[in-house]
Amino acid sequence: MDQDYDQIVSFGEVWSTLIVSAHLRSTGLVNSWLDARTIVRTDASHRSAKVEWQACQNLADRYLKPLLANRPGRIVTQGFIGRTADGRTTTLGREGSDFSAAIFAYLLDAESVTIWKDVPGMFNADPKRFPDTTLLAHISYREAIELSYFGASVIHPRTLQPLQKKHIPLYVRSFVEINAPGSIIDDRSENDSLIPSFIVKPEQLLISITPHDLSFVVEENLSGIFWLFAQRGVRIDLMQNSAVAFSVVVDDSPRSRELIEELRKGYEVRYNDGCELITVRHFDEATLATLTAGKEVLIEQRSRSTARFVVK
Repeated sequence: MDQDYDQIVSFGEVWSTLIVSAHLRSTGLVNSWLDARTIVRTDASHRSAKVEWQACQNLADRYLKPLLANRPGRIVTQGFIGRTADGRTTTLGREGSDFSAAIFAYLLDAESVTIWKDVPGMFNADPKRFPDTTLLAHISYREAIELSYFGASVIHPRTLQPLQKKHIPLYVRSFVEINAPGSIIDDRSENDSLIPSFIVKPEQLLISITPHDLSFVVEENLSGIFWLFAQRGVRIDLMQNSAVAFSVVVDDSPRSRELIEELRKGYEVRYNDGCELITVRHFDEATLATLTAGKEVLIEQRSRSTARFVVK
């Protein structure tokens, strides 16, 4: 069960920070250890809990700020975990530790946040997959949120949103290359469109849903379809509607396969597996041609700043 998962995995976070805190004190680096669950109040959505911001602020004012008033004001705490009002441990979901840093920064009106990664910053593409990538040295919160939403894995959108609200800059640095300049994410947007950025998501399913009687796909159909996706916890990465068909792109997972069978109870469903979803921000034709060369384009969508392709 999700509740059991949260209870178990939280021990790793707590134990590791107890060890780090004790080691730092043994070397003369004075610090206070804090159970993050004292501050991070959430709802009971286990494995992807939602933060209750006002409750967190009240707890931070009561328990966290006094610790910082004691010089040198150095605290060791955990990421990824929180607690409900009735004392149940929760976890914050994907990239929850980064999100925790943003939560504490928001509550304390921090000057900045630095997140250390195994890459030298945010790039315009995955450097593990594409050899000729460019570091995005300075981009806006909005651009970073867009890239993260489309699948860039360095920073999760939830990490950026509280920082954006209080205009707290985020520095992404590398613990592998300490002297690398890294990336800065803040309010400034003048550099956002200088370099095309692209995200390629493999192992995608393109699912087409059609009423059995070929009637129009209208609001009544869509509300039921979306409810099934939400019930199964399947995120839609791209959607396209025609008169008699509704097509979506999702990760190829057991949940998605089960959802297909559920949809077939009320609709005709066809799908293509082994697809890739390519998203290009601030595209140019040369970049699009390179990324789609030799591939069959099943869906193409374009807006002013973003082009998306489903290819096979």
